[in-house]
Amino acid sequence: MKEETTFEGLIRKLNTEDSIIKRRVLIYALGQLGDTRAVEPLIDILQKDKDGITRGLVAEMLGRLRDERAVEPLIEALQKEEYRYIKEYYAEALGHIGDVRAEEPLVTLLQKDEQHDSRECSVKALAKINVSRAVSLLINELQSEYYEIRRDAVIRLEEIRDKRAVEPLISLLQTEKDIELTQIVAETLGRLGDERAVEPLIRFLQEDKRLIWEAAYALGLLGKSAVIPLIEALQDGDVERLQLFSFALGITGDKRAVMPLRDLMEEEKHPELRRKIEKALKKLENGDAKKKEKLTFF
Repeated sequence: MKEETTFEGLIRKLNTEDSIIKRRVLIYALGQLGDTRAVEPLIDILQKDKDGITRGLVAEMLGRLRDERAVEPLIEALQKEEYRYIKEYYAEALGHIGDVRAEEPLVTLLQKDEQHDSRECSVKALAKINVSRAVSLLINELQSEYYEIRRDAVIRLEEIRDKRAVEPLISLLQTEKDIELTQIVAETLGRLGDERAVEPLIRFLQEDKRLIWEAAYALGLLGKSAVIPLIEALQDGDVERLQLFSFALGITGDKRAVMPLRDLMEEEKHPELRRKIEKALKKLENGDAKKKEKLTFF
């Protein structure tokens, strides 16, 4: 039994085993050994096995081994594979290996495939090889006529967190017609933490009633860079917006907001606004502003 868990024992079992399920178990065990001697046998299975799930599992194991000998066979398999969900395993494996030879095949897959999961795997893999290329492609996709492609591009840009995405996302914030996607864009700008987003978000909050909550939340996520503009915005006479500005200041974590919020508290009689100011002050004074949970507004 012990022999069957060694490299040699597993290879012998694989060469004689006919059961698809048992072969998958052996392939997984082989990959888990972390022994690069497994690369060539795994490549052989990748090229010859008729079972798609088995090929996907082999690709996953090759990705874990991170051996450059697997790059060309994985690219060839990616280009020949008929099953989209199996291609995802190849793309992910190529990303783990990180060889530049995989860049163009991954770009091709990204441009041709409109399925969410496949595109996600392609982008993540490409970002590990050439993040600039991945960001440029995603920025271009912000202009797509298809909602799903624009949405996925925004989500991937948030994950990559590259500052080159800030200006294109600001442009999308100002032109996007879909409310749900506008919400995602606003929050993404907040999470990217770039001060260039402060003014557009404040203007958006003041001018567009549809998503004032999302704009306020994004401003809070921007932290210190948003504090002074938010303090200046406390001169706004609209009670609803003042509640949101107060909330945003509360989650910036910047104590410069304490005195302006106290001054506003003294001036204001509106009970709900006073409650929001009090809550923001409590977060700032207790130092728990980092708990940026959405529901803390309510």
